[in-house]
Amino acid sequence: MNAAWCFVLIRAGRRLKSAALEADGQHLLADVISSFGVAIGVALTAYFALPWLDPLLASLVALNVLWSGWRIIRASLRGLLDEAMPENDIDHLKTIIAHYGTGAVQAHDLRTRQDGHSVFVDFHLIVPGDMTVLDSHTLCDQIEAAIKAEFPNARIQIHVEPEHKAKKDAIVIADA
Repeated sequence: MNAAWCFVLIRAGRRLKSAALEADGQHLLADVISSFGVAIGVALTAYFALPWLDPLLASLVALNVLWSGWRIIRASLRGLLDEAMPENDIDHLKTIIAHYGTGAVQAHDLRTRQDGHSVFVDFHLIVPGDMTVLDSHTLCDQIEAAIKAEFPNARIQIHVEPEHKAKKDAIVIADA
């Protein structure tokens, strides 16, 4: 029962992006593997009368517990340390900004971070100096809608700046 339950918890944790649920499932999985290892160790030691087999299997169980603990701690730290989105998602974001940012000069200083199921996206959008506030706001709304269509849990912050703030290393915006 515990073996089945740990997989339910792990899957639900990944689907919901809940570090707590996934950690509970990983902890339970380590317990299941440990119990199985201990039972096999005792049975094999008694059956084959090999006294060295039990400490060997106990060492393997201990290594599994340590490895599981390390994975749980590492996953927890990712959430605490505001890990950026995966590189392929960042590349996709750049493509969206370049495509839907027509009318802007460029975008730069793209930063992302993940917090549970939310994704935070922050960047600077360089617009022509003569662009009106209304036009730049409309452009930002267009980019935000396109990002939200691909990343529904995104929280987006766009900083609009005039073209003299342009940088060399930036996202090139597609021309209309």
